[in-house]
Amino acid sequence: IEKTVEQYLEEIGNCAALESVTITPQVDGRIIKIHFTDGQEVRTGDPLFTIDPRPYEAALAKAEATLARDEAELTLNTLQLDRSKDLVPQDYLSPQDFDQLKTNVASAQADVAESKAAVEQAKIDLEYCYISSPIDGKTGVRQVDVGNVVTASGQTDLLSIQRIDPIYVDFTV
Repeated sequence: IEKTVEQYLEEIGNCAALESVTITPQVDGRIIKIHFTDGQEVRTGDPLFTIDPRPYEAALAKAEATLARDEAELTLNTLQLDRSKDLVPQDYLSPQDFDQLKTNVASAQADVAESKAAVEQAKIDLEYCYISSPIDGKTGVRQVDVGNVVTASGQTDLLSIQRIDPIYVDFTV
């Protein structure tokens, strides 16, 4: 319907971001690079901060080495069990010793599963060293500089990002 509006109201309104995200570290370390400037428009996936990845790369290498060792141990235990299967019926190997070989295989399998989980955790921690934007928006003022040490358990917020396109306008009439 088209018609003339004869009454106008003047009210104060507030602009509110559609989305607002606070960036916090998920691993401990020293900030070695900041990839944006305050107030910059960023897109989803754009790099924001880099935390020193070297300790996490070393932890990943150690976890992978432990996994390789555990897999080799599992292979050896499996071979020993396979070789011993024919010895039990002929009484060349006691049932107790055969049970111990089966237990060794089961234990080695558990060690391999634990090592695989450690490798996955190390990969996740390494990924957390490279902080990127989870949304499109405008960055606020960064709270840390290059060289600052941040902690995952700390209360240090690194940055806030707000999506301002589109934006909400709230006002009370």
